[in-house]
Amino acid sequence: MKTIIFCCLSLVIWSCNPRLDEQESLNCPTVNCISGDGYFAVKLIDKVTGADLILNKSIDTSDMLVTNVNKDRLYVANHMGIDSLKTAIMFGGRSMEGRNSISIKLKEKTINFSYQYSVQKNGCCMIGHVQNVLFKDFDFAVYGIGNYPDNYKTVVIKL
Repeated sequence: MKTIIFCCLSLVIWSCNPRLDEQESLNCPTVNCISGDGYFAVKLIDKVTGADLILNKSIDTSDMLVTNVNKDRLYVANHMGIDSLKTAIMFGGRSMEGRNSISIKLKEKTINFSYQYSVQKNGCCMIGHVQNVLFKDFDFAVYGIGNYPDNYKTVVIKL
């Protein structure tokens, strides 16, 4: 009887102790997760000629204001070292689950768009997904950014 109890107790203790490789893979403080927020690189091009409107100075971004649905001002970043995005307006959306909206206020016009955002846990990291980017008043195209995750998007707007 003691042997049966000992075996049962050993089985319970052994099954509750994760394997060493599982423990190492879930050592979250040592994992460097890329941000899960929605990040955008917005390029503004002429709808007739295809010219980059920021590069040729047709659009002035000096007084530009980028805000989210809560009217939080969003930090406009550099081009992440990607040459093709040197003239893009880059920012993180401070995304929340569900539909999000962004407003880009330039001297000449305001550009509004929305996107669907979801988050999934993958091991130690939260992975964001940006989908269904919509503009009401402009033709546009949405692309991924190189090898970056699904929450990084290039948006080309034809003005």
